[in-house]
Amino acid sequence: MKVAKKKKVSKKNKSSWRKHVDITDVDNFLESSRLEERIGSFKDVADSQLFQVDKTPSKKSQKVSAKEKRRQNAARPLKCLQALENTSKVGDPLKARTKRKNLKNMVTMKHATRKPKTEEAAQKEKQEIAFDHDLWSSEEPSIGNEKVKDDLDTNWLSKKVVDHHLRNTGTANFRVPKTARRITSKLKAFEPPHPGMSYNPKREDHVQLLEGVVSTEEDLLKKEAHLNRVTKEMFSKMSPEEREKQLLQEMSAGLGFDVEIKQEDEIKKEFSEDESYATVNPPVERKPKSKKALRKKAEEIEKKNLLRKAKMDKKKNSDIVQIGKLKQSIVKKEMKLANKRNKEDKEEAEKDFKPRRLGPLAFKEVDLDVAYPGELTGSLRTTRSHGNILKDRYVSLEKRNMVAPSKRQGVRKRHKVKSYIKNTHKGVLEKPINAYKPRQRK
Repeated sequence: MKVAKKKKVSKKNKSSWRKHVDITDVDNFLESSRLEERIGSFKDVADSQLFQVDKTPSKKSQKVSAKEKRRQNAARPLKCLQALENTSKVGDPLKARTKRKNLKNMVTMKHATRKPKTEEAAQKEKQEIAFDHDLWSSEEPSIGNEKVKDDLDTNWLSKKVVDHHLRNTGTANFRVPKTARRITSKLKAFEPPHPGMSYNPKREDHVQLLEGVVSTEEDLLKKEAHLNRVTKEMFSKMSPEEREKQLLQEMSAGLGFDVEIKQEDEIKKEFSEDESYATVNPPVERKPKSKKALRKKAEEIEKKNLLRKAKMDKKKNSDIVQIGKLKQSIVKKEMKLANKRNKEDKEEAEKDFKPRRLGPLAFKEVDLDVAYPGELTGSLRTTRSHGNILKDRYVSLEKRNMVAPSKRQGVRKRHKVKSYIKNTHKGVLEKPINAYKPRQRK
């Protein structure tokens, strides 16, 4: 009897071990141990927890109304959320991990999004809402989800995981603009009006207000006069005949046909065919310098260098003597620089109290609504209303850099649409529809 030889198989890789080595018993043992970890062992559970006596009546005898069925189905967790439920008994190795909302909370959130059916239910929901922030307080509330972020322990969580958690729990992480925490203007939201704008002002206050209005109007008139002076009044007015005459004169200037013909004749006379061509400048002959001239040139260069050196020495001595004057000039320059810096700092600080450029249009101060002396009555019943509260609030928003300045948009003119009948529709109706009249009975 022949004994079968053992095959020599390579067991270099893990896959080759699985092919030629039976490890099913090891896998079964590991799988059973993992299952016990997930669902727990039966040895540790009491009999009262494993078995239960069913005392409820049978389904045939028990009748449930349709309303009760709907209520039970609504209280039952959704099947789509059952995959999120943690059924494992294995403890969490990290105790600081953020807990995910369970299915019961998700069901309550689902019902919270529904609209209340009655007014009483709506009022109850409104009463349950808690306003934990004072709207009129000077302190600004926290922007975005900073509080939620602080609650999370992000020491071991990556930024991507935190963003995913916030987005799926209803507190998405959004980017806050740079100017959200920075006040763009230091102007007050409400500025008290001038005392001269009262319905019964003092004489001095009213006169002061009128003087301010007159000064602003004079400045506007000066600007308008300057623009007219440098644009319209710079050019003299001409009649159409004078303009045509000037145009012909300008277009015909510089042509000079007779002058050009005379010049060509003179050129032909000067250069006849018999004469040979000759250059204007005669040829230059090279004359080398003598030794005496070269020596004198070198002496002159040396003398110039000595004079330049003597001047520099003299200037150094004079600078040493004038150290006091140099110090004074340095101090003056430093004072000028300091004044310039102070001026720039002052202008930078004043920018917070001035409107900035937010769009294509710059902010313009609105004209004050002034009551003339003849319109003052001294009584609220007979006085005329001046200004508009809504317009005043909108101008305040523009002034405080909260809204970009804009101008009133006029009505766009639209061309009349031509109405015509298509060729395919011509002759279909012999009579118009409105011309039809029912036949009267005799």
